[in-house]
Amino acid sequence: MAVIAYSGAKMTTINKRRERRVYRRRSPNQHALFLEHIAKLKLEFNNSDDVQTNFDTMYVVLLALLDRFYPERSVTVTSTDPEFITPTIKAQLRRKNRLMRSGRVEEAGALAKRVHYTSQHRRATAS
Repeated sequence: MAVIAYSGAKMTTINKRRERRVYRRRSPNQHALFLEHIAKLKLEFNNSDDVQTNFDTMYVVLLALLDRFYPERSVTVTSTDPEFITPTIKAQLRRKNRLMRSGRVEEAGALAKRVHYTSQHRRATAS
């Protein structure tokens, strides 16, 4: 074992690949708001239109709902991250670190347990 002190220019890993991955954050609160909204939603189709036109109309409405209640977010995943690190897990880890730095230890601990469960589940299903 050795400790190397280096004061030169910042060293970067040459073979490290970065990829922006898109994910949709999900929470029980988002689900509740979505279900409350969808219960009041009424989709009406024009019987004189063809099936494709009605489908396109429905598809646009559903995409708008998806983007409204579950907006897309992005995170950078690198080739040096373990294989079980998904965009969702990486975002949760970043949130946990932010909570720890702000002194909200209980919230961070609860999130850490969720991350641990999710990553264990991913490892078990991957093998």
